[in-house]
Parts: sequence; C-alpha cells; structure tokens
Amino acid sequence: MNGAARAVFVLLLVLAGGIILWSAPLLPDPVAVHFSGAAANGYAPRGTYLRMVVLLVLVVPSVLSLLPSLLLRYPNVHLRVPNADYWLAPQRRLLAVGMVRHYLTHCASILLVFLVYAHWMVVRANARVPPSLPPSWMFAGLIGLALAMALWARRFLHAFRVSNS
Repeated sequence: MNGAARAVFVLLLVLAGGIILWSAPLLPDPVAVHFSGAAANGYAPRGTYLRMVVLLVLVVPSVLSLLPSLLLRYPNVHLRVPNADYWLAPQRRLLAVGMVRHYLTHCASILLVFLVYAHWMVVRANARVPPSLPPSWMFAGLIGLALAMALWARRFLHAFRVSNS
C-alpha cells in the first residue's frame, strides 16, 4: 500500500527540485516575496528566498512523509486513529501503522504540490513589472489545497471505519 504512495511522493519531490532549479534564474534579485492586495511590499535577496523555498518545498514535506515511518517503528508510540480500539488491537496494529504511513505520504504529496504552486506564483508575480500577485492566483491555490485536504481527510476517515457486518 505504501510503496506506490512513496514512489509518487519521490517523483513529485524530484519534479519540485527540478522546477526550483529551472526557475531560479528567472527570479530577479531582490525577489518580491510579500504582497498586499496585488502589490509587492516585501523583498528578499534571491539566495535567501531560494534557500527558504528549498527548505519549505523539499524538506518540510519530506519530514512529514518520513517522520511517521521513523517514529512508528517503536511499538510503544501512541497512535491516534479513528476506531482505535479496533485498529490498534495487536493483530491489526501493523496494518494500522502502514495505513497511517500511506495516508501521511499522501498528505505530504498534497502539501508538496501546493508549495510548488506557491513558488511558481512568486516566479510569475516577479515576471510582472512591477511585481504583483493577483489575489485570485493564491485564492485558487488555497481552494485547491482545501479541496485536496478535505478529500484526503474523507479517505483517511473512510479507511479507518469499522464495518458492522
């Protein structure tokens, strides 16, 4: 179950790294990084911005994806899942741990895609003269993130349901 999710995550991570590398020369120095309305009102040196993007886009989702795998190796780690009495019974705990890893890897993929989108919006905003970021661009990304996370939560809860039959 976790192998395909992990492979997709790694592929997305490689693509995200490629997008960051490809887009780096497109950014001015300094980079407009904060916007009020559509107008830029905060700047950062390009090198600083790129280091922060690498940290946020590549490292944070990787930690979200890998940390559960490291922590859940220990049998005494407390795990909170729906219907915990059923899923954390000794005969099902290993399956539940695998399911949590799988769904957190999906969550990390969703976060990764959103963060790459946010970076791309900064690249596009800085291509405009003067730099500007229409609120609708970020609003569309936030709506997409909210919908993806709602779908993720629904699937997570559905996976941990207990049938009455």
